[in-house]
Amino acid sequence: MTQNAPTPAPTSTPAPIIPVVVAEYTASADAQTPEQMCAAAVPAKDPDNRKFTKAEQVTQAGVDYRAIFCTAVGPVYVDLTEKETPIAVNNFVFLAQKGFYNNTTFHRVLPNFMAQGGDPTATGTGDAGYKFNDEITPSLTFNAPGKLAMANSGANTNGSQFFITVAPQTNLNGGYTLFGLVVKGQANVSKIELRDPDQKPTKPGTALNTVLIVTDPSKVITSDTPPPAQADVAKAMDGVDAMISAELASTLENKKSSQATADVVSAAPEAARSDLAALFKAHNHQYRVSSTINNKACDITQIQFYSTTYSLDAYASAKDAAAAIADPAMEKIALESGFTDKVVSPELTFPYFTAKETVCEKPVIHAMTYWRRGNFVVTAQVIWPADAQQGADVLDKVLGQFVGERLYEPLLSTVLYTDIQ
Repeated sequence: MTQNAPTPAPTSTPAPIIPVVVAEYTASADAQTPEQMCAAAVPAKDPDNRKFTKAEQVTQAGVDYRAIFCTAVGPVYVDLTEKETPIAVNNFVFLAQKGFYNNTTFHRVLPNFMAQGGDPTATGTGDAGYKFNDEITPSLTFNAPGKLAMANSGANTNGSQFFITVAPQTNLNGGYTLFGLVVKGQANVSKIELRDPDQKPTKPGTALNTVLIVTDPSKVITSDTPPPAQADVAKAMDGVDAMISAELASTLENKKSSQATADVVSAAPEAARSDLAALFKAHNHQYRVSSTINNKACDITQIQFYSTTYSLDAYASAKDAAAAIADPAMEKIALESGFTDKVVSPELTFPYFTAKETVCEKPVIHAMTYWRRGNFVVTAQVIWPADAQQGADVLDKVLGQFVGERLYEPLLSTVLYTDIQ
């Protein structure tokens, strides 16, 4: 246990663990639900061996790995982050394919925190016979429930034990290898029976019958969840006000808006309205909620930007949002809205667009990009000094890491990830 930690961290001993976008697939003709796949796989046989010297290399390049945890309270379908944390994913896939997790339990389950499993002895001390090093990736954070990570007893002590969070746990960032995100079944994680080994429980924890590894996500049927209510998203966006400290209140102001589809279209530049209206109609747009933080004092000695904007466009389903963001009209609308240059960056999922403007009587670069979060298409914008050190060379990182991952999305986790709750 980490001394003075706000909550006890999952460990590999009895006393004493950041936004990935889940790709959408159209189910194939022979696809099954996670429930059907678990029913066919259970009961599972115990493995002949649960001790190894290391994990064999079993994952292959170009495969989108997923896992289905077949538990006694229902399946939990997880997207594994093989690109960001390949060692941890390979380890998990290796053990699952060996049947290591068959007929084990969730031995440590703490309220409003996490469910921990992967120990065949159910004592908190069991493992697969080896350890491997951490893979800490800044882009993977515990900013929402449904994060799958390795439990450990210190740096570089990962083995077989894992945990799934049931609430945001940002205090764990940087200390635990996160290697998956729950796609469906987070409600089942919340049904796993609470169990604290320190309290000497007299009965086993909730059973983990087996873990199935999926290499073709089109074989798995998942149902769509509607977006949260517009008022709930707007309320969550109110948290931005609290981020502006008293010292910066004279420099920064937060302007929020909550708009119906027709109002979003009418507020767009005239050249973009027709295509924007068609895009929204084709993909079942519901509403938009936005926040713009303005540097009203035009003082870039304390704050390097002139403004940042984070907008959430809600669609009727995650599939609608995925179709909208992949529509070529997105790029056309960006250009019709006054952006002049398109930049492809490995930092971002989609291109970012820039335009040269004047703000506070100074030359600036206005940059914009977008990405998807469940039922939402996120649009991130920043107005940045044209003569700032490094200038446009850092705009992709400013948009993705600062505006998205650091500034807004930790505040909005309860609405961005309703599809996994």
